Amino acid sequence: MPIEDLMWGLHDRSPCHYNPEVEPFDRDASAKIQLTVVAMKSSEAVPDQPKGSLRPDCLTSFNLNCLVLFATLYQEKNVSRAAKLLKISQPAVSNGLAKLRVQFQDVLFSRANNQMTPTPLVDEIAELLMPLLVGVQHLLTRHRPET
Repeated sequence: MPIEDLMWGLHDRSPCHYNPEVEPFDRDASAKIQLTVVAMKSSEAVPDQPKGSLRPDCLTSFNLNCLVLFATLYQEKNVSRAAKLLKISQPAVSNGLAKLRVQFQDVLFSRANNQMTPTPLVDEIAELLMPLLVGVQHLLTRHRPET
């Protein structure tokens, strides 16, 4: 199943929801996010949260389609190709990236030599995210009703 089959609702040109109370590139918030990524990577519990517990408030305040946008941009390293795969406009990908930058308090990707170069935080996020999206893709493909 292509990655674009995981997309729902990105055609409204506002693919990502973020918390407007968070100021862009707040170094303290960035450090907390990086600690959370490290904790998740090492299979430890996130602070103040039991291991394996779900926080619906966190998930419902963020458009999970943004994670597919992130993954596609990570794979393609090009906004135009990512937009084509996701079947959305190039400005929609750029807008989504801007919102992801605010959410993660990091530049995430920088343009260099006609390519989007990921920051170290992107590589850490992708290491966790890509297997999850592949698992969701497998789950959706496996349990898709026959048409």
